[in-house]
Amino acid sequence: MVDIDDLLRGALHEQADRAPAGERLLATVHTRSRTLRRRRMTMAGGIAVAILSVGMSAVLVAAGRDEPAAPPAIELPSPSSVPSASPVPSEPVDPTAAVSPSPQDAATAAATSLRFAPSAYAMPDMPFLFPSPVAADYQTPVVTLQRDALVAYYATRDPRDGADVTLVVTRHRPTFRQPAGAVSETTHRVRWKSGTLRTAWVSPAAQLTLYWQESSTRWVQLKTDDTFTDDDLVDFGNALVKADLPIAVPMRLDQAPAGMTLETATPSMLAFRPEHASRAGSLSATSLSCTVVEYRPLAGTTVMVGKNRGILTRDHHGALLTVNLSSWHLTLLVEVPAQYAVGDADLIRFAAGVHLTEQAETRESSADDVGDPFA
Repeated sequence: MVDIDDLLRGALHEQADRAPAGERLLATVHTRSRTLRRRRMTMAGGIAVAILSVGMSAVLVAAGRDEPAAPPAIELPSPSSVPSASPVPSEPVDPTAAVSPSPQDAATAAATSLRFAPSAYAMPDMPFLFPSPVAADYQTPVVTLQRDALVAYYATRDPRDGADVTLVVTRHRPTFRQPAGAVSETTHRVRWKSGTLRTAWVSPAAQLTLYWQESSTRWVQLKTDDTFTDDDLVDFGNALVKADLPIAVPMRLDQAPAGMTLETATPSMLAFRPEHASRAGSLSATSLSCTVVEYRPLAGTTVMVGKNRGILTRDHHGALLTVNLSSWHLTLLVEVPAQYAVGDADLIRFAAGVHLTEQAETRESSADDVGDPFA
């Protein structure tokens, strides 16, 4: 045994000078390992390409036949020969758990919170009027704000031979509802600008509308019937002078809905809409309104609204607070659409701060819809 060890030891010493250095030996091993890895990847890619080519050939052959052909059998490695991947730990999923909505969905589904702040809304004025002698033929005009349109209604003093005239000022080009009869338009020069005279041929009298762009942010309309000629209406337009006619305000508010702008102000109503909501042809479904109506007896459980009594009801349309104004012997309706979330106490406090003015009229008796700017 000792002789064998001596021989082995001697042979190793003789070959020591031929052995590679330790650093070079490690680099050689790494290079060899990378070469073997590339060969295995190249072989696997070739097998995958071959399998894909066979599958595509089978599809093309089958597409050219009248009857479908079975795909060629592909020999796959047995499950035992494929190394199993280590499972990735994951949280258990409860199939009965409800899916939580995203914050955006939750915000959309929830009603917008309605707040009230000290009243600070802007009240615009009518910028034009008819001077004498034109105005002498008409009663003092009633100025209103109807869905963002300033309207001055001139009622004639001569109902037999005269006709009412409505002056409308808007920020945008006017749009019109489709009338029952035909419509014709002609071009006229009015106030040194190009105007359009629109005639709706309806019964019992044709309706005339002369409109033009006064400035980049102001359009003007004059509306009447065929009691007047086209030239008469153009003369009315040329006679207009600048003015600041105030709106007939039916009520004064201690508070106003925050983030809303005044949309409608008539002798019987104030209505507010969201600041960025577009104007609609009728009172918006997103508008909060206060309306004066004839006295209505209250039926049911009442609440105190300041010194007055009222009834608060809610349904899918929203909230309605009906308040009997005893000193006026009138009823106030405060309507809030369902899209706004407002507490009972806040709504009652807002209604208690609504005070009627001498210009207030009931919805049943006022001429709110006379001179509709969208007709």
